[in-house]
Amino acid sequence: MIVVGSKFYGHDSAVYCIDTEHKTLFAVSTERVTRKKHDDAPVSVSMELLPEEEIGIIAHSFSAFDDSGPCGSVQVSTAIDVVLRKIDRDMACSASAPEEIAKHPLTAFAAELQKSTEEAKAAGTPIAYINQTAVEAVIRRLLGPKRVTPNTRIKFFDHHLCHAMSAYYSSPFFGRPCLIVTLDGQGDRFFSKAYIFRGDEHKEIGASPAILPHGGYWGDATSIGNIYAFFTQAAGFKPWSDEGKLEALAAFGTPIPHVLQEMRDACVIADNAIYISTSKIKPFHDPEFLAGLIEEHSRSDCAATVQAFLEDIVVDYLNSLSATDDVDCLCLAGGVAANIVMNLKIYERTRFKNIHITPYMGDEGTACGAALLAAKLYKQDVSWVPNHVMPYFGPSYSREEVKATLLSRAREVAFTDLGEAWPAVAAREVTNGRIVALFQGKMEFGPRALGNRSIFANPADPTIRERINVSIKRRPPWQPFCPSILESERERLFVASYPHKYMATAFRMKPEYAAALPSAVHIDGTARPQFVSPEDNPPYHRLLEEMRKLTGFGVVINTSFNLHGRAIVMTPDHAIDDFLDCNLDSLFIEGFRVTRV
Repeated sequence: MIVVGSKFYGHDSAVYCIDTEHKTLFAVSTERVTRKKHDDAPVSVSMELLPEEEIGIIAHSFSAFDDSGPCGSVQVSTAIDVVLRKIDRDMACSASAPEEIAKHPLTAFAAELQKSTEEAKAAGTPIAYINQTAVEAVIRRLLGPKRVTPNTRIKFFDHHLCHAMSAYYSSPFFGRPCLIVTLDGQGDRFFSKAYIFRGDEHKEIGASPAILPHGGYWGDATSIGNIYAFFTQAAGFKPWSDEGKLEALAAFGTPIPHVLQEMRDACVIADNAIYISTSKIKPFHDPEFLAGLIEEHSRSDCAATVQAFLEDIVVDYLNSLSATDDVDCLCLAGGVAANIVMNLKIYERTRFKNIHITPYMGDEGTACGAALLAAKLYKQDVSWVPNHVMPYFGPSYSREEVKATLLSRAREVAFTDLGEAWPAVAAREVTNGRIVALFQGKMEFGPRALGNRSIFANPADPTIRERINVSIKRRPPWQPFCPSILESERERLFVASYPHKYMATAFRMKPEYAAALPSAVHIDGTARPQFVSPEDNPPYHRLLEEMRKLTGFGVVINTSFNLHGRAIVMTPDHAIDDFLDCNLDSLFIEGFRVTRV
């Protein structure tokens, strides 16, 4: 059976496909197809990449259909807005005249949906039924009869349970008792939930409500994730996207004691939940108030304050959770789990040492959870899914396809076929100070490039971080880069650590090695590693082994293969476009070394 989980539309929309017969996985975020970061478009463009077999189930990772409040409810207006945005994209938006838009087949569908909804409300039909019916109709219509037949079942699942399922099934602890904690801005009216998973059974033990303090926009909901986003916006960055910039900036500042205390006083931890007082936290929803804080203090101090608030609340919450005394494995999911330094503090300040952070921790990961829940609902075997340790679930391209693309762009690039010798050649170039891009195998699912769509460089060169930030990534100079490191080097280089493959936590590097690898370490002495074992990614592991031979360290800087503002490259054409648009020295793509003409 083909089971497709989806975050069908909205921030970080994505699909995750389980073929239960052939035991294969495929997953891709909409942003990788459109190259618009955190794209909220419906997943119809991503669905075109899926196998052509009939889809048995489509699952969506939201389930709140009543109108108890804009925060979390999935309403007809939202569904119709999705259709209108699809029309805009199809018609090139403002370039289309109104009469042309009126002829689009989805225009009539949107009008029919609105009319039928109003008639159902007038007839007294329950609003939850109206909303769910509308969303299901939109899913069927946007995907079309070739993808969704009358036999295709459409299911909806709780947002946080979807996050939790993605965490458990991607973890090395699958089958063991685990505490799963989800943390995000909000989903289905909550910003955090806690579960105990024991094999096929799970139990929700805590739920932290997201509440609207004013207005009617879900992004205003009171939650620890949204508070962090408000500070991100106040600092001049894009909220729900650039939180990593604020986190990096925090290392340059000092928390403001009275502000931190006010924020902490707004939170109460009780009954396995975090409760936030909307009246006490209200100033931190106010852009003018936050702008005043930054003017009075500094961006870096305000960043350090909200970072400390996040760390303290989450650590206190995890330490407070009851009914977990016999559980020593912790899994984290949700967008807040992308906070790398928070994850380090969890390791250092809680009793949990067996920790897994979901590699697709954001809302794209809920597509995974929705697929798993749907498959289990229909008695499909998914016990094999945890065998897929690395999230290489996206599209791949054969050497023949890559060569054809290179030949088609012969006026722009030249290439040499190195075959399986490319890791040794690439390692020599990196050792000599060159900055190199790598494209190989299946694209990663999740926000991190893990050696298949990566830019890499020599961390021993103290100028490399600035060179990449300024001339290639074009992003703030204080942002650090993650290193890929041989797993066999982990204990040698770090004070304390655990096997972690996804660049989702930091560890403290031993001072002598921090001095030897300056571009791999942030100002706070931490590095955010991907520890690579031979079975994880054999060609990439060979590259790191070559680096160890040449430099004494099996380490490279590894940042995602994309320019600032663009999503990570998916296709060979994307790779060539980004290579030509910046100051990369060379590109290695499926064994071909590419240079500019």
